[in-house]
Amino acid sequence: MEWWCIGTKWQNLWYALFEYECLNYRPKTNTADTTSITGLGTGSKWNGGVLAPNGKIYGIPSESDSVLIIDPVTNTANTTTITGLGAGGNKWSSGVLAPNGKIYGIPYNATDSVLIIDPATNTANTTTITGLSGSYRWSSGVLAPNGKIYGIPNDTTNVLIIDPQKNTADTTSIATISGTTKWNGGVLAPNGKIYGIPASSDVVLIIDPSNNSVDTTTITGLVGVNKWNGGTLAPNGKIYGIPFSTTTNSVLILDPKSNGSFCPSILESSYLNKF
Repeated sequence: MEWWCIGTKWQNLWYALFEYECLNYRPKTNTADTTSITGLGTGSKWNGGVLAPNGKIYGIPSESDSVLIIDPVTNTANTTTITGLGAGGNKWSSGVLAPNGKIYGIPYNATDSVLIIDPATNTANTTTITGLSGSYRWSSGVLAPNGKIYGIPNDTTNVLIIDPQKNTADTTSIATISGTTKWNGGVLAPNGKIYGIPASSDVVLIIDPSNNSVDTTTITGLVGVNKWNGGTLAPNGKIYGIPFSTTTNSVLILDPKSNGSFCPSILESSYLNKF
């Protein structure tokens, strides 16, 4: 996979497709292209992109009324096929491809529902998983080995657990500490645990999907606000947090000390290595 669409205004790779044009980055030649896919309007529209089994990339609507569909083969973008999702409001923040082939958009602010995109039919559903009220709730989602999607808490005190097989959501099984803008992004480590990247929290969130437990006491002392935004698992088994705030002058390096690793074909895939 040579071409990756990783977004605009490039706060980091997490906020993919956030403004009006798409950045195509080719690692083999260390070049960037912002002219091939343009004309997407102005403003803050999509937050996060997910590669689907059909080879297309789906941009998750934040302020936009539509889903962005990028075709890497033809270098074209479509904003008219999946529409009617309502403009404004920071609705969903990032998405996750589930084993059933559907993409689940994580509810962030001005929506109480999970966005379910079916790439096979190019349709979207916002009525199946609802009732998730609140403001600035979950910043992202991570697919766990048990097939469930875990939403990383932003302002809310609960981890979101989406079961794609049953199309249900659970917000009561895992409670965390209070605070605002706590974690932004999460990474699955080879030990099966999910590590939440600290934004304004001074601790790393560690979720164990095997027993739905949470740990906020093992990795602490990371003082500051809006420190890191998203993270990536490297071949050495460590997780690297991307600096966000101007007051953060360092990369966060987490060592899960896993007894094993993901093989390169998985680790470097365009889906897993999306942050």
